[in-house]
Amino acid sequence: MLSVVTPIATAGYYPAEQVAEAIAVNLTAPMLLTDAFLQLSEELSTDRRLLNVSSGAAIKVYPGWGVYGSTKAGLDHFCRHVAAEQQQQVNPARVVALYPGVVDTEMQTRIRASDPAQFPNKPRFDALKREGGLSQPEDAAHAIIGYLLSPQFGDAPVVDLRNL
Repeated sequence: MLSVVTPIATAGYYPAEQVAEAIAVNLTAPMLLTDAFLQLSEELSTDRRLLNVSSGAAIKVYPGWGVYGSTKAGLDHFCRHVAAEQQQQVNPARVVALYPGVVDTEMQTRIRASDPAQFPNKPRFDALKREGGLSQPEDAAHAIIGYLLSPQFGDAPVVDLRNL
C-alpha cells in the first residue's frame, strides 16, 4: 500500500511538485497498473481480483486534504467504471477500491507532524494515536487479505473495510 497524503495544505498553498506527485502516485499509477493487469490477464480463465487502496477521505471533507481526497475520489470513480466495464467481459475481473480505515503507518506520522493551520483536523489524528485508535498495519493487512479472498469480494466497487 503506497499513497501520498502531501501536500497537507489548503488551496492557495499547494506546492505544485507535491500536487503532481500525489496525482501520479494516488491516481495515475493505480490506473495504469489496473490497465496492465487487465490487459495481461485477459486470456486467463481463472478468477481475477483487483484491489486498489482508497480512503474515507474520498467521500469525507477534511480541510487541508483537498489533493489527497480528490485523488482518492478519482480512484473510487475509476474503480466504479472498470467494475462496470468488466461486467461486459467473458471472464470479468472483480475490481474494488477499499477503505482500510485509519492505520498506523508513516502517513499517520506525516499527518501528526502537519501544520494545524493547514490541517485543522490534526488534533483528531493526534488523539487517535495517543488513545490507541489506529489499526496496526499487520491487522489491517490480515483483514484486507481476508476480504480479498472472500466470496463477497467485488460485490460492490467501493468498500469500507470497517463496514464488513
